Amino acid sequence: METKRILLVGEPMGLLIAKTEGAFEDVDEYQAATCGAELNVAIGLTRLGHQVSYLTKLGPDPFGRRIVKQMEREGISTSHILYDQSLRTASCSRVRRRWVTPPSITSAAEVPLPRSAPQISPTSISRSFR
Repeated sequence: METKRILLVGEPMGLLIAKTEGAFEDVDEYQAATCGAELNVAIGLTRLGHQVSYLTKLGPDPFGRRIVKQMEREGISTSHILYDQSLRTASCSRVRRRWVTPPSITSAAEVPLPRSAPQISPTSISRSFR
């Protein structure tokens, strides 16, 4: 298989997963994780042997740092990650309920993309990714 160099653009998020059943406000313990469709694709492509870089904007907070650590553990290049001191990294929560698909809770005020998408031209991306 030929190794490809791939740049993914997306919105990775922090994820809190309830350890017990109940409403968000009633659960005392959560497991921290990360989520996001493009992050999952980046991990899969890296595990298949491709060179993957990820372009996004994160806040300087625990969720942002956790996402970067996971990307580094997986071998995903974080050289295209931008940080914005005025934003918090997006997050969501998963609650557990019996016989019901758990809903996701996302705070729209915390979502950094696309509302504050990085101002980068395709030319600058292609030059830096060579």
